[in-house]
Amino acid sequence: MTSEPGSKDLGRPCGARAVALRNFIRRRVQDAAEAEDILQEVLYELVAAHRLMQPIEQAGAWLLRVARNRIIRPLSARSGRKPFGTRSFRAVGR
Repeated sequence: MTSEPGSKDLGRPCGARAVALRNFIRRRVQDAAEAEDILQEVLYELVAAHRLMQPIEQAGAWLLRVARNRIIRPLSARSGRKPFGTRSFRAVGR
């Protein structure tokens, strides 16, 4: 496996916070397999952001925010709510 410049910086927040992140997700998601899937998606997003050279200054906060969003997304899909900006509004005065 080759290492890219700056890849050591990527491993530090993952390794140091992976257990806490897993616990954060498990407290909110009952199904263990689903919680693992969410954890993998969050870590994938971290790697993708790193590869795109998007700076993440508060890695711990960023990971928790992404995890929270991943947890909430299926809940809002089941409720039938549309994401903000996708609702159609009728024109004013009509």
